Amino acid sequence: MEKVRLVHRKHSQDAYLTLTEVATILRVSEKSIRRYLGQGLFPGSKKIVGKWLIPASAVDDLLGKTVAS
Repeated sequence: MEKVRLVHRKHSQDAYLTLTEVATILRVSEKSIRRYLGQGLFPGSKKIVGKWLIPASAVDDLLGKTVAS
Protein backbone atom coordinates (compact mmCIF):
# COMPACT_ATOMS: atom_id res chain seq x y z
CA MET A 1 0.00 0.00 0.00
CA GLU A 2 2.92 2.39 0.51
CA LYS A 3 3.41 2.73 -3.25
CA VAL A 4 -0.17 3.96 -3.67
CA ARG A 5 0.50 6.76 -1.19
CA LEU A 6 3.62 7.78 -3.12
CA VAL A 7 1.64 8.32 -6.30
CA HIS A 8 -0.81 10.66 -4.64
CA ARG A 9 1.93 13.07 -3.59
CA LYS A 10 2.96 15.94 -5.82
CA HIS A 11 5.87 14.84 -7.99
CA SER A 12 8.65 16.75 -9.62
CA GLN A 13 8.89 16.50 -13.40
CA ASP A 14 11.68 13.93 -13.14
CA ALA A 15 9.90 11.45 -10.81
CA TYR A 16 9.43 8.13 -12.61
CA LEU A 17 7.98 4.74 -11.69
CA THR A 18 8.89 1.39 -13.16
CA LEU A 19 6.45 -0.71 -15.15
CA THR A 20 6.20 -3.14 -12.21
CA GLU A 21 5.43 -0.33 -9.74
CA VAL A 22 2.69 1.06 -11.98
CA ALA A 23 1.18 -2.42 -12.42
CA THR A 24 1.10 -2.83 -8.63
CA ILE A 25 -0.46 0.59 -8.08
CA LEU A 26 -3.15 0.05 -10.72
CA ARG A 27 -3.63 -3.60 -9.72
CA VAL A 28 -3.25 -4.88 -13.26
CA SER A 29 -0.70 -7.10 -14.97
CA GLU A 30 2.57 -5.86 -16.43
CA LYS A 31 1.25 -6.99 -19.81
CA SER A 32 -1.68 -4.58 -19.42
CA ILE A 33 0.70 -1.73 -18.62
CA ARG A 34 2.70 -2.52 -21.76
CA ARG A 35 -0.54 -2.43 -23.75
CA TYR A 36 -1.46 0.93 -22.16
CA LEU A 37 1.99 2.26 -23.07
CA GLY A 38 1.36 1.24 -26.68
CA GLN A 39 -1.97 3.10 -26.57
CA GLY A 40 -0.25 6.24 -25.28
CA LEU A 41 -1.99 6.34 -21.88
CA PHE A 42 1.21 7.41 -20.10
CA PRO A 43 2.58 10.48 -21.90
CA GLY A 44 6.24 11.18 -21.26
CA SER A 45 7.17 7.52 -20.71
CA LYS A 46 10.69 6.48 -21.70
CA LYS A 47 12.28 3.16 -22.48
CA ILE A 48 15.88 3.20 -21.33
CA VAL A 49 18.11 0.13 -21.67
CA GLY A 50 15.02 -2.04 -22.13
CA LYS A 51 13.26 -0.72 -19.00
CA TRP A 52 10.17 1.47 -19.06
CA LEU A 53 10.12 4.59 -16.91
CA ILE A 54 6.66 6.08 -16.48
CA PRO A 55 6.15 9.59 -15.11
CA ALA A 56 4.41 9.50 -11.74
CA SER A 57 2.37 12.50 -12.88
CA ALA A 58 0.94 10.42 -15.78
CA VAL A 59 -0.17 7.76 -13.30
CA ASP A 60 -1.69 10.47 -11.08
CA ASP A 61 -3.57 11.86 -14.09
CA LEU A 62 -4.89 8.43 -15.04
CA LEU A 63 -6.01 7.74 -11.47
CA GLY A 64 -7.73 11.12 -11.36
CA LYS A 65 -9.63 10.38 -14.56
CA THR A 66 -10.63 6.95 -13.26
CA VAL A 67 -11.90 8.30 -9.94
CA ALA A 68 -13.80 11.16 -11.63
CA SER A 69 -15.56 8.79 -14.07
